Amino acid sequence: MQVLKRDLFNSPVIIKNVELLRYKDNFICRVRSQDGAEGISISNNMQMIYLYPIHVLRVQPFFIGKDARDLENLLDEIYVYNSNYKLQIWRCGYQ
Repeated sequence: MQVLKRDLFNSPVIIKNVELLRYKDNFICRVRSQDGAEGISISNNMQMIYLYPIHVLRVQPFFIGKDARDLENLLDEIYVYNSNYKLQIWRCGYQ
């Protein structure tokens, strides 16, 4: 089942940057598109305190330049990017 309704977006939403914001032991992931659209996601802070290096070094770079309308496919592709399938624990960082 497709969750994101791609047809609601007339043109590509190209991801410009992905940031992991931290205040003490609290984390938020902020994503911005080239045209200025912004989205945020909260994390499981108890897990992210240990997993943030994986997010910053291996997950963030994958999404840069990709079309956010393809998010569901991108979440599948991230597993094989740079052999991330060996690190499947990273996914437990997000709710």
